[in-house]
Amino acid sequence: MPPRYTNDGTSLDTNAAVLLLQGRNPYADSNILSVVREFSIQPDWTTPLREGQFANRLDYPSPAELGSAMATDQKTGHAPEFESKVSYPALSFLTLVPFIWLNIFNVLALYLFCYIALVAIAWKVVRPELRPWVLLLALANVPMWTSVVGGNLDLLYILPIVLTWLLRERRWWSALFLGLALASKQQAWLFVPFYALMVWRQDNFMEVVRRLLIAGGVALVINLPFILWNPQAWFAGVMAPVADPMFPSGVGIIGLSSTPLLPFFPPWVYEVLECMAMLVALAWYWRLCKERPEAAMLLAVLPLFFAWRSLPSYFYCAAFPLFILLATKAFPEKSKRASLLQRPEPLPFDYQRAGIHDIPIPVGTGTAFQGIHYLRNWVIARVRPQESAG
Repeated sequence: MPPRYTNDGTSLDTNAAVLLLQGRNPYADSNILSVVREFSIQPDWTTPLREGQFANRLDYPSPAELGSAMATDQKTGHAPEFESKVSYPALSFLTLVPFIWLNIFNVLALYLFCYIALVAIAWKVVRPELRPWVLLLALANVPMWTSVVGGNLDLLYILPIVLTWLLRERRWWSALFLGLALASKQQAWLFVPFYALMVWRQDNFMEVVRRLLIAGGVALVINLPFILWNPQAWFAGVMAPVADPMFPSGVGIIGLSSTPLLPFFPPWVYEVLECMAMLVALAWYWRLCKERPEAAMLLAVLPLFFAWRSLPSYFYCAAFPLFILLATKAFPEKSKRASLLQRPEPLPFDYQRAGIHDIPIPVGTGTAFQGIHYLRNWVIARVRPQESAG
């Protein structure tokens, strides 16, 4: 089956693996025009930029406009209107190198493996009575299957993120998987402060430092050859999602601007909203991370709802991991108040007052029985005169 990806990210990553095996720098030599020719992707599967023919506009180009701009760029050999950079950390395409080395240019098997591995891990760690639900949700999870078919890179980073949280009691393994996630895609970086808070609350600050050094070291080792090769090209590629003039799009608050409800605000407004949402999410997680560490799966991606670009894959790839982490707990941890309410306490007995058949009764029970007796007498006194009058 020839390679045909519905997103340019996977096409650029596959081309990056090809360039690397040719001895060329993927971050410096990537070109969207050669990718379009090699992988036969449609113009509307690319990421347009607000440059060239699309400069000074905010409304997303139509498929016809994208096709016209692509046709013009192929004639001129220069495509300022389309993202050409490899926009992810190095592990995103290093995992594809074995496929290209074997002359397999369809790399969807990798993303299918990631999803199957995620489902297998869920089957292993959840409670036995929930395993049928794991299979049901895995089969019915249409957005995740869409990600598999489209070669969505979110599957590559969410798998080690889930393992990071599942193995949070094991320093080295947890930090290792966090490092692999950091070296895969930038969305994993949003989980770092939540991971730090969780470890800090459960252990101490020095444990946070040790784990982040391990995770950062893993991510750095994977990316270091490309940083040394061409630091400017690597930095421009990794920072492209936030630095390049991309069009606003997504399912978050920015989606309302494509309707008459809201206008397009300047990009800095969305950045402020995103930062404020992140601070609120971190403060919330600080309070509940000891009892609900899995809440990071939701809170880490929640600020993206307010971003300039909030693609659907940012959110639906976190739903199934959240279910996995919730289902691994034998019972929800009880709050302090609930524990106090459910703690058995011995009842005090009054041995000075005679109870039923001379058996001492708890303090207050006699008062309760006496109140019931008074209530009975009051009802009889009210009912009997009415019966006599009738």
